[in-house]
Amino acid sequence: MLLLISGCLFHTTLNVFHLMFQGTNDCFVFTNVDGCPVICHPTGANNYFTFCSTDYMAMGGGGHFALYLDGDLMTGSSSTSETFNNPCLSHTQEFKIKDVELWGFVNASKFEEMLMICRTEKQGIWNL
Repeated sequence: MLLLISGCLFHTTLNVFHLMFQGTNDCFVFTNVDGCPVICHPTGANNYFTFCSTDYMAMGGGGHFALYLDGDLMTGSSSTSETFNNPCLSHTQEFKIKDVELWGFVNASKFEEMLMICRTEKQGIWNL
């Protein structure tokens, strides 16, 4: 079985009743290639950052979602999006979800510190 870690970071409180894209350009999607993180920031092509409803959550847009999670958190998909100009974030376009990990930042300064680090890194593969 192939295991891949993919995900996203967003800087907004999501509202499932606000049925339109939400968020700011302080977000990104990520995956890993050969154990190295690949982070894709917004390109400026559109404002399709995050969409959240009771049926699904998605990041990116402009034809395809960068990352899509079904409401039951059992399945998802990934494709190239105009928002992030990302590669497919998984081995296959559609995938089964093994685990979901959600983090919240209580201390805003730690979140801002993480954003600053991400802003200073070039998009693409990080060499650690």
